[in-house]
Amino acid sequence: MVQLDGSLRLLASYNVLHGRQFFAKSLMAMWFFSLLEWAAFSSVICLAQWTSQFFLFLAFLAMMGAAVHRTVQTSSSSPASEIWTRLAEAWWKPLLTPVYLFLPEQHSCYGLSSQSPPATGFYTLHATLRLGSVLLWLLTMARPVDMCVAPVLHFWQPECAEVPSWIQGCGTTFSPQEYTRCLRSSWLDGACNLLAAQCRNQAEGQVDLTVSLFVDAWMSAVPLATPVLCLLFVLARWEKFWAVAPDANLRHRIQEEEQRLQEQLCNGDQLTHNWSWWLHLDLALLALDFGTDLFCLLIFLGARNWGFAFLQLLLVSSTVARCVQRGPQAVLEAFKTSKAQGFVSQSYLEIAQAERIMRAPLAFVLQYYSFAFIAGDCFQVWILSISVLFSLVSATQGGFILVDLDVAPEQLSTLLRWDC
Repeated sequence: MVQLDGSLRLLASYNVLHGRQFFAKSLMAMWFFSLLEWAAFSSVICLAQWTSQFFLFLAFLAMMGAAVHRTVQTSSSSPASEIWTRLAEAWWKPLLTPVYLFLPEQHSCYGLSSQSPPATGFYTLHATLRLGSVLLWLLTMARPVDMCVAPVLHFWQPECAEVPSWIQGCGTTFSPQEYTRCLRSSWLDGACNLLAAQCRNQAEGQVDLTVSLFVDAWMSAVPLATPVLCLLFVLARWEKFWAVAPDANLRHRIQEEEQRLQEQLCNGDQLTHNWSWWLHLDLALLALDFGTDLFCLLIFLGARNWGFAFLQLLLVSSTVARCVQRGPQAVLEAFKTSKAQGFVSQSYLEIAQAERIMRAPLAFVLQYYSFAFIAGDCFQVWILSISVLFSLVSATQGGFILVDLDVAPEQLSTLLRWDC
């Protein structure tokens, strides 16, 4: 049986916008800009690494406020007596669908949203967070502290009581006296924790110099370069992407293409293009994204960082819970249905989008933040790096389909009930 709805709208939108060419320049440019938007948030994460977890909490609180305001702004008018109900729903939506913390709801860059009030405030906040974090991060990094010591046998020192329990190696790989002096010289504990963790990594890890230089380079280059590249992209094109008016003509053309495709499929005709290779690639990326998240959980447990492990366990458990509720064979059955009809099915789209808009955004933030604090060998370094990359790509793809292409927004009520 052919499953349509949002999946057919996805194909129709793709055909109309990009002329049935998978590698159309307009698609590649917009998708690359979306990737830069997501990657630019690494500047906020790096600032939190060097300052305090409290800064990351404040950033998410500000993003939550912007998301709630956007949800209320785009919701249909209702009586004043229902205002508290609308506010409650607005607060829950970003929590259950974290993609709305990073992207404005009902704001298609193509004008496909039925109602799309300007998102000037939303984008101003995010631009301020990213560019401001770059400047503050550069100032914070200018304070070098050397607390590493030659690896010695473990012995207890009273100053170790002030060191967080998840930072292993106090008195053996880093000096607790220098750590205490670092804390007293600044109200920011993040840099002290990061430097202490790096001492342990250098002593216990088995990462060769080439890998270490590569990782340090991209961990420093991405937070610095991506916000600047986003700004240059906006200045070069100078399109008011924060205030895109609904395009009724474009939506009508997509509806006509959707009807044409539906008639074509109902008549038993095959689609013009074969999407089998795309389906195999998408399923492989979905499986690898979840698989590397499992490896990250094992790495956190091995590093005895129970906080990171608990958060990663919540993310992994959410995926398992959704899939158990739908059935262990749901993914393969949805994939077979997609392959039989020649394009992604509705059930497969819901499964993939649930992972992309729920788990992937938070996994990207958690794994990028924890990267610098986790000791390990080359295998662990590469697993963490690949997992961050897969989470970033998944979040970009999910946000692009949901927000920019405005595909299957009515299925969000299903996703919020944990149906994957």
